[in-house]
Amino acid sequence: MRIAKIAILLIGALLISACASGWRSQAQNDARSTAPVDQNPANTPPAVTALPTSAEQPEKQINVRSAIARDIPYLETPDADPKLNSLDVFASEQGENLPVMVYIHGGGWRRGDKANVSLKPQAFNAAGFVFISVNYRLLPAADVPTQAQEVAAAIAWVHTHISEYGGDPERIFLMGHSAGAHLVSLVGADPAYLENQGLSLDALQGVVSLDTQAYDVSQIMENLPLVGGEIYQQAFGTDPAFWKRLSPSEYISPERTDLPPFIVAYTGAQASRRIASEQFVQILTNAGIQAELLPAPQKTHGEINQEFGEPDDFVTQAVFDFLNRILVGL
Repeated sequence: MRIAKIAILLIGALLISACASGWRSQAQNDARSTAPVDQNPANTPPAVTALPTSAEQPEKQINVRSAIARDIPYLETPDADPKLNSLDVFASEQGENLPVMVYIHGGGWRRGDKANVSLKPQAFNAAGFVFISVNYRLLPAADVPTQAQEVAAAIAWVHTHISEYGGDPERIFLMGHSAGAHLVSLVGADPAYLENQGLSLDALQGVVSLDTQAYDVSQIMENLPLVGGEIYQQAFGTDPAFWKRLSPSEYISPERTDLPPFIVAYTGAQASRRIASEQFVQILTNAGIQAELLPAPQKTHGEINQEFGEPDDFVTQAVFDFLNRILVGL
């Protein structure tokens, strides 16, 4: 009986110790969620690591701790919901002066939210990046040029403040899916948007465009599909001058040496996406701009976005290879 009592006391002590450890761990995580990452006194940029493989993460889930700051306003717009001009920062705990990926969601220029990021924050944090997801006002409250200008305003905020979260303002990349891919391509090609924020295209080290065909808007509007054409009509209207203004391909020429490198991915649901992507990459390379084509014909429009960040996803790995090649040269 005496031995049984001692055993019960020992088990109780172990349970209390485990609970205390769990409470301490939770308190530490809560503190990290509201505070910037501590500064590195050495101020030396760490090496960028490769994306974890499925052998390292067999359950297809990347578990990387990060300090998350949500709903940070990057622009004040009168009479607008402030959350629509806000961003979320996922600050990696891998060090300071880390490269930064700014992500712009899709949704046909009239839907979507910065919260829809799937595994992207974990994947980029694991690879040694600070990850940022951006909201912008949607149609009909804001037209497409205004949306692009808000993307540029978010980049300007990042350039000014990202060092507070462990990021390097000189190594900012831009990534978008669908309508977001159009917006990042437009901001990455037309210098006017960043110039309005006191920056130049030199502020961008590279652009990742995931599955849009809106590189030449005039070509789309002159050949509208029978199904889904209303999305483009709502976004781009009927004015050919407006179409040209919002076409990233219109701003590319051999004289434009300030454009960042591009990687352009497309899926297989519509042949028009492949054709538009191939044409855009060809225009870039003909102008002497570094550009890579990333075919993903076996994926759907949704899958290329939702599966980004999964271990062994070939689109994810190709994008990280592209980013690492750029970073090595910086």
